[in-house]
Amino acid sequence: MSTRKEAEEKLAIKALQDPSFRAKLKANPKAVIAEEFDTQVPDDLTIEVVEETATKMYLVLPSAEAVEEELSEEQLEAVAGGAAIFGGRRWYFVTR
Repeated sequence: MSTRKEAEEKLAIKALQDPSFRAKLKANPKAVIAEEFDTQVPDDLTIEVVEETATKMYLVLPSAEAVEEELSEEQLEAVAGGAAIFGGRRWYFVTR
């Protein structure tokens, strides 16, 4: 299993090394993620790939809904253990 950060790093490294993969990831991130991590991405989850430049960077903030509620002990353990929680759902990225 990987954390979300590890999964993002894997995708970013592969995208830097393989221009074809980079193009596919930008065009259809859900399909690429499903294939790379042998998982099903929920239909109601939107994934947007953005590309930084030498003069532009992005800071990704968690959704306001995600921080309005206090996390349960189970959710805190999941985050500490490598799972990512988005909007009250737990997501796991499994590498092959």
